[in-house]
Amino acid sequence: MRSKSHVTAASNLVVDIDGIVESDFVNSLDKLKNDGIAFVTYTTHSNGDPAKPGMRARLIVPVDRPVGIDEYAAAWHGLDQHYWNGLAGKADSSGANLYQQQGVWCCHPDRVDQSQSWKNDGGITSADALIQLGKSVLTKLDNTDLPKDPDNQNTGSNTQYPPADANKIADRCKQIGAFRDLKGANQSEPLWHDCLGVVGYCQDGFTFSQDWSSGHSEYDKEKTAKKLEYRLKMPPTTCSQFRKTNPEGCNGCTQQCKSPITLGWKDRFENIKTPVISPDTPDKAIDPTPSELKVASCIPVITPTDDEVIATLASMKPIEYDRVRLEYAKALGIQLKTLDEFVKVARNQEVGDTNFPFPEVGPYQKPIVLALLLNEISEIIRRFVILDPEQADTAAL
Repeated sequence: MRSKSHVTAASNLVVDIDGIVESDFVNSLDKLKNDGIAFVTYTTHSNGDPAKPGMRARLIVPVDRPVGIDEYAAAWHGLDQHYWNGLAGKADSSGANLYQQQGVWCCHPDRVDQSQSWKNDGGITSADALIQLGKSVLTKLDNTDLPKDPDNQNTGSNTQYPPADANKIADRCKQIGAFRDLKGANQSEPLWHDCLGVVGYCQDGFTFSQDWSSGHSEYDKEKTAKKLEYRLKMPPTTCSQFRKTNPEGCNGCTQQCKSPITLGWKDRFENIKTPVISPDTPDKAIDPTPSELKVASCIPVITPTDDEVIATLASMKPIEYDRVRLEYAKALGIQLKTLDEFVKVARNQEVGDTNFPFPEVGPYQKPIVLALLLNEISEIIRRFVILDPEQADTAAL
């Protein structure tokens, strides 16, 4: 099932190349090679179809650490921005959703001769570098106001809004998520009205509105259709309106938007707070230079042992460990309880070691005359401290 709740983390970024001209595609692969980044890419089923011009391929790039859902979207857009100038996202941004990925290599039987694959054995790219770049690219979209109609009225059914994905909104907004998951069961009339004011503006909004209302005990198809028609004469429901109608439904929400409808638009990234505009050049997005990304990218392909992973986790602060423990338990193929036990033991060992900060010293390889040693220590003390010989001897003892 393709939904946010069915995925955890990924160690590879997967980019669908849909319609990019071949020269741009090849130049981007060359750029990846020049930066020393490992990848594999292959043509997909529709490559070579006259009705679908341009390259149709799938690119897989490993990253140096597992990335979660929100981080994945930023890293994906960072990779797209740096190597394709955002062209992949403009053609199809659905790949930025971790739960959207596929890994099938196939071609149409009539176009077998056009199937190709490429790979590069190199270093693993830095997830953090790509995430930072992706954040800087997409922050502006998170603060975008709702678009207005041509007459600047922002009301009426003629208002034009970008295409929105209802399921994507439901994955990100708790209010719409409950509307979808419970099929409107036990919803109050005002809250139902507010939900229609978001879902109705989505692609196939009529179908979703009917389906997600069908669980209510008083559901009626004609009544729902009339309510939706009336509701679409007004602009989409805002977050502030949801907080008035059902404040409990917004508890714990971390989204930064004015209306849930924007969460379903293309080329969005959740919870981005990194500034995107340089104060000196207000119209230019911050973009790390190729050398900066290359330095961060050239990480040797070394698979850490289980003990090394446990040691790394044990060295983290508790709050940092809590954020990544689930991902690492999945990556190691062990239960979360087992991982916690290993990390606890490793931390206790570290604490035990800190009680004895001095290195363990074994016996000297030759016999020692204690009197001579003490005399030598006493003489060294008197070289640096003014005191009586008896005092120096006492200090040596």
